[in-house]
This record gives sequence, C-alpha cells and structure tokens, in this order.
Amino acid sequence: GNPFFVLEVFRSLYDKELIRHTEAGWHVDMSGIQDVRMADNVIEFMVDRVRELPEKSQEVLKLAACVGNWFRQDVVADILKETDHGTVRRELIQLANEGCLRLGTHDATFMHDRIREAAYAMTSETERAANHYRIANAYLSMLDRFNLEDNVFTIVNQMNQGSVHIKTEEEVITLRQLNTMAGNKSLASNAYEAACGFFRQAIQTLPDRSWQNEYELTLDLHTLLARAEYLGKDYE
Repeated sequence: GNPFFVLEVFRSLYDKELIRHTEAGWHVDMSGIQDVRMADNVIEFMVDRVRELPEKSQEVLKLAACVGNWFRQDVVADILKETDHGTVRRELIQLANEGCLRLGTHDATFMHDRIREAAYAMTSETERAANHYRIANAYLSMLDRFNLEDNVFTIVNQMNQGSVHIKTEEEVITLRQLNTMAGNKSLASNAYEAACGFFRQAIQTLPDRSWQNEYELTLDLHTLLARAEYLGKDYE
C-alpha cells in the first residue's frame, strides 16, 4: 500500500476524533469510521483534506502549488501582494501544522508531492493560467534580487503556462526573448528536446507575415529550432 495515504487516513480519523487516546487507552469509533466517506485514491483524499482548510490557507496553498514543490516565503508574499510578510508567514505556519508544508527559515517545501498535486488539482485551468501569469510577472519584478540568466527556466515556464493572459506587444516580445534565452541555454547543455520546445514557443510569438516584416529574427529562430532538432535527431 501507499504509506503516505495510510498516514493521512489515520491523521484524518484522528482529527475527526474517530480515533482518540484516553486514560484507558486508544478508542476506535468503528461505527463512525464506517460512516465516513473515504476517497478511492490519495489525490482525491488529499483534495478533500485541503478543502477542509480555511479559505485563506487554501488560497496560499493553491498558489504555492503553482510556484513549485519548493519556494521562497518572501516570493509567495510578493506574489500575493502582501506588504506584511508576517501575514503570509502565519498562513504558512498553519499549513505546516496541518502537515502540508515543511518550513525553513526563509523557504518552504511541500511535505509530499501528492499534497502539491492535490492543491494543483483543485484549481481550474483558468485559475492555473492566471496564477502562472501572476507568478511570472512577480519574478520579473524581482530581477533586482534574482539573476535572470540563473532563473530563466523558472520564469519562462511560468510565463508559458500563463501565456493566454499575455496581451501587449511588450509582453509578447518579453515572452519571445525569454524562450529564446531558455532555448539557447538548453542547447548549450545538450538538452535538445527542451531547446526545441522553447524555440517553438518563441516562433509562435512571431507576428503575421514575419518572413516579410521580421525576416532576420524569423530566420534566426527557425535556424535555432532546426539545429536543436538535428542535434536531437528529430528529423520529422
């Protein structure tokens, strides 16, 4: 069986006082347990557990799930536009007490991949895209703290997943530049499949009639894609 699933089931039953410890020893409420609806798999079970959290805690957890398995606490506070980082810290402590997160001094990690998957599964595709867009823009606004070259994959993956919200020409150009940078970095690391993905994303941002109006840029991007495909032995 799944040890994590078993542990969470017992934690849930304990929280519902269906398993409790008294002076006489452990007491198990078998009839009460039989009345409890249990999910068939760990993701459904964890979704139910997350839904039992306060609304603010759910919001923080769902946003954190879009950031990644590991995240900096100040980054999440900035994304939430919380000027008082202590407010977010208190929410994170509450989530840690619920067994969802493991907190460090400045960072946090999901206690288990299944918890993050459950929180992510609770958000609609529209909400996910909006969250990824918010996260990407928050990272871009923090480039005084982060080196773009070192964090380009983190930023561009967020922006690609939230690209449906990109409307302005400036944002489109930024998206193209970030995908090109990530593609070149992947190419230099012999990660040819990843490079192809980034270059294709960059090409999708080109305007109509780009071969006529943006010939050099269009040629450069298609040449980079062709090189990545060739080195990755993708000849189709």
